[in-house]
Amino acid sequence: GVPHHSATIYIQKLLATGIKGALCEQVDDPATTKGLLRRDVIRVITPGLIGDPDLVPEETRNYLYAFFALEEGAIEICQVDLLGGEIRTGVAESADVLLDFLQQYPPKEILVATADLTWIADIARLFPRIAITTRAQIFVSKAKESASLQAIRAYVFETQKMEVLSHFSKVQPLFVSQHLALDG
Repeated sequence: GVPHHSATIYIQKLLATGIKGALCEQVDDPATTKGLLRRDVIRVITPGLIGDPDLVPEETRNYLYAFFALEEGAIEICQVDLLGGEIRTGVAESADVLLDFLQQYPPKEILVATADLTWIADIARLFPRIAITTRAQIFVSKAKESASLQAIRAYVFETQKMEVLSHFSKVQPLFVSQHLALDG
């Protein structure tokens, strides 16, 4: 634990190394509670989900990606920029296409169902300070929603205690006719 007034410095150091941190607050009233006061996690700060603009330089984009391997080598992608309020989805035709894309829009954190894929190891080598979160149970495809978007929804709710799409603009395509839709 660190005092509230100096937390920003410590959070920046954790995030720079790809480490997650939990923000906790007192939930008991010190006037009515004797002994230790109960605390609860109010938010988890991860390298890809930074909701405080004071924690990152203005020109920095902190992308969280969810990747889901499809048949025949294609990879479903969901990209989130929490501070920018942007969420984009698409499919990379291959791991090479994904790696080329990530060179232009580097991740701070990736969310995957399994880390046992060669292209995930390649991403870790390219971005050594990246946070890799494995959560197979949240990659569930519902009727009209991709597995990667569903995983982002669940992860943001778990860590930020908020419904993901209420904060973001409409889900946008990541790729449009083989051309990137991002303007970085």
